[in-house]
Amino acid sequence: MSTDFVTIVGRIKGPILPHLMFGHCLTKLSSDRAAITGGGDQTDQNYLYREVYTVDLRDFIFSWAASLPAGRFEHVCGFLSDSDDSSKKHLVVAGGQVFDQSGSYLEYTKTTLMLERIGEFLTKDWIDGPELPKNLRSAAGVITPDGTRFIVVGGSDSNSWELTVTGAIFELQCWSRSIGCQWTKWDKELATPRSAHIALIVPEKSNLDCYFI
Repeated sequence: MSTDFVTIVGRIKGPILPHLMFGHCLTKLSSDRAAITGGGDQTDQNYLYREVYTVDLRDFIFSWAASLPAGRFEHVCGFLSDSDDSSKKHLVVAGGQVFDQSGSYLEYTKTTLMLERIGEFLTKDWIDGPELPKNLRSAAGVITPDGTRFIVVGGSDSNSWELTVTGAIFELQCWSRSIGCQWTKWDKELATPRSAHIALIVPEKSNLDCYFI
């Protein structure tokens, strides 16, 4: 349940998480606030968390913000602005694993959920976003510096780990005044398919758009 901060001057012990979790997703909402979504219970493999918490990065206090319609883990999340209205922002949760309708076993999902932020607060009503082109878990997600594109990289698309790791790259954009939100698939893919990896944006001067590990 612990957190750690590593700086150039050393390691700092961070705040205690609200509960034990793994497979959750963390994204930054602003310069001083972040959000944690979903995750699994490390003591009960059959339980997935629905909770969304925000954490104030100034005092490291966690607060409940909303609940997902269903527990979800090993998903991607990000904080996305509309391309034609930067004041309109959404917390996006996509892919991962959820329980089937009977609640008896886990299944992959390509569903996308969006939660609007008004001022400093998230609303409580989730909006169904466009589905990912395929079921994905353990992908990497990254938001572009301007906040208007959510890029999802690689991942695994079924329960068979070795045979279904993908190198596909998908991009989500939203336009509040026109077509709404839409996923598109990049023509290029990773040279080596990856799962449970990380992704980050590198500076423009490097002549690369994104750098994937």
